[in-house]
Amino acid sequence: MQRDELIFTPFNQRKKGIYKFEGNVACNRGDLKMNDRRSLTTKIGLGKTLIIVISALIPALANALIITLEPDDYGLGVPLQNEYVSVGETGGSPYDSPVIRPLTAKNPGQVREGYEAPTGELTFGNYPFVRPSIAYNWAGIVFDFNQAVSQVTLLAKNLEAMHGGASWVAFDYHGNVIQSGNVRSSDGRYVPYEVKIPLENVWRVIVGGEDSIPLTDFDYLTFEVPDVPVPEPNPLAILLTSLTFLLLGRKVRRAHHNARRGSSFDRFKRQCQPKAGEV
Repeated sequence: MQRDELIFTPFNQRKKGIYKFEGNVACNRGDLKMNDRRSLTTKIGLGKTLIIVISALIPALANALIITLEPDDYGLGVPLQNEYVSVGETGGSPYDSPVIRPLTAKNPGQVREGYEAPTGELTFGNYPFVRPSIAYNWAGIVFDFNQAVSQVTLLAKNLEAMHGGASWVAFDYHGNVIQSGNVRSSDGRYVPYEVKIPLENVWRVIVGGEDSIPLTDFDYLTFEVPDVPVPEPNPLAILLTSLTFLLLGRKVRRAHHNARRGSSFDRFKRQCQPKAGEV
């Protein structure tokens, strides 16, 4: 007894799911593997899309804002403060809780003939710098910040040729000393110089003249605060996210369809196999 034999061959690999059947030929095993090249292309495309989406959603690194406080911007008799810092002065007593009095701008040119402020006409003034002792705590000009700041800088100017110098101490949020230091001008009287405090996470700074009789004037405060803008929704990120989920959904549906098609073909092959005893 002769049996009509069939073969299952791909009609066109580029047209997925379309196959041709021919008679009088023995059953062969079909090539049911997914198109590897197309699958790889899809994976690469999805990977690149995810990278773009993640990059768009991650906020840019925060930049630093440079804040300045210039006494000339306030005038005489006006407390020196803004939304980031308030300026005061203290004598360091009582030791456990030194009194800090608001500071207003000074005009040293009115009491010292020929003197010019480092910038403009007004300054923070000149106060002695006192280190802690049995009776006194830190004393001098106090800069209290409303948040952690960094890179604090002041301008200083000696009032005498042979005297003067600036000392400072920086504190953290808990009131602990981070570091202290001092600086002197090598150019003598009336030449401005910078008092740099190159520290991070500073919440308070106290500065003053090194001598018991203050002979150093301070002016023009600058410091840095982190610039952290509130991120707004990114239309491109939203679009790319939606596209990614659509592509993932399509990939899942295609995999499910291929699984079902493979199962149907396995059943067809079993039907094509000659039964035992057939000739």
